[in-house]
Amino acid sequence: MVSWLSIVYFIGIIQGILLFFALYFRKNNSRANRALAILIMLMTFILLNGYFNRIHLYIRLPHLLLVTFPLPFLYGPIMIGYVRLLTKALLFWEKKHLWHLLPAVAVAVYFGPFYFKPGYQKLFALAELNKSLDLLTVGMIVSGLVYSANAYLGLRRYQKSLFHFYSDISKINLSWIRILLFVSLLLWSLLSCEFILDGDLIFTYMGITFFIYIIGYFALRQPEISGFRFPESESRGNSQKMAKRISGKSPYEKCATTEKWEEVLTWMNHRKTYMEPSLTLPELAEQLSTTPHFLSYLINRRGGCNFFHFINGFRVEEVKRNLTDFRSQRKDLLEIAFEAGFSTKATFNAIFKKHTGMTPSQYRDSIEK
Repeated sequence: MVSWLSIVYFIGIIQGILLFFALYFRKNNSRANRALAILIMLMTFILLNGYFNRIHLYIRLPHLLLVTFPLPFLYGPIMIGYVRLLTKALLFWEKKHLWHLLPAVAVAVYFGPFYFKPGYQKLFALAELNKSLDLLTVGMIVSGLVYSANAYLGLRRYQKSLFHFYSDISKINLSWIRILLFVSLLLWSLLSCEFILDGDLIFTYMGITFFIYIIGYFALRQPEISGFRFPESESRGNSQKMAKRISGKSPYEKCATTEKWEEVLTWMNHRKTYMEPSLTLPELAEQLSTTPHFLSYLINRRGGCNFFHFINGFRVEEVKRNLTDFRSQRKDLLEIAFEAGFSTKATFNAIFKKHTGMTPSQYRDSIEK
């Protein structure tokens, strides 16, 4: 008799297969989507294991026992690789990162002799592996939780670092990745609870089914994140070095003179490059014939802020000047904001209030009185 759970699992498996092809051959964010497609297929195979258990297929086909057991060890590396590819923080698939796959390979090698046993012997040999399976399951759970947590912390570090490179981050939407990582942590937590309680993993497999559904809904709607890449030197792992140069002693300290700072301020006041909404640190550094590292250090050291607040400070001052100019009195506040370099109303309102302590409307009313 087919249970309702087996039907739910089967629908999830079909959904996973369809999503794999839909994402793998999708054109935008192609590298990231291929990583996600592989992750979905991996989860589909794991769900397939739950489906086979539910319909008692392993009793009829014992050759398939433990075939999918090494697969969850691949989950963490693929997940963190997807996050890094999507944020373009690092080209994950390099040879130096292949060691992340070693646990899955080691588990497969460990079960090698078991895989080559005749089917009827596997049913008896499985009982002898109970202790090993429990230990490996603990390792699997720890691996999943550590990788998911590491991906989340890496995302937070990445989000903070954006303020050092971009003057406008309103179009950088990381909500989808947060949802993915939250569901991932929830999924591993479910597995750990059911394992401790010696359950039959119903909630875990239901969670995997939900995981596939939520990926299907969000991933296909996720637009390509554009205009959103670290400088080449940063993408190769130098962001931590840069952070040390900004926060601690730096070889740039002697060069970050008052004269250099005055040059930057003069350039900004006369050229008004801050009026370009998508202005980035490397672009401004190129205009000033210097390096992004040095310019970022100079802004932090002399200006006491990051690149984001430095540029938007000029934009706020531009808006304030225009509000006192009689030629701009007939203009809408949003029109003045866009002319100053702001790209969205929400960003403009938030930054203006942070710098002045008043909303743009309140400020305009105060100068008209």
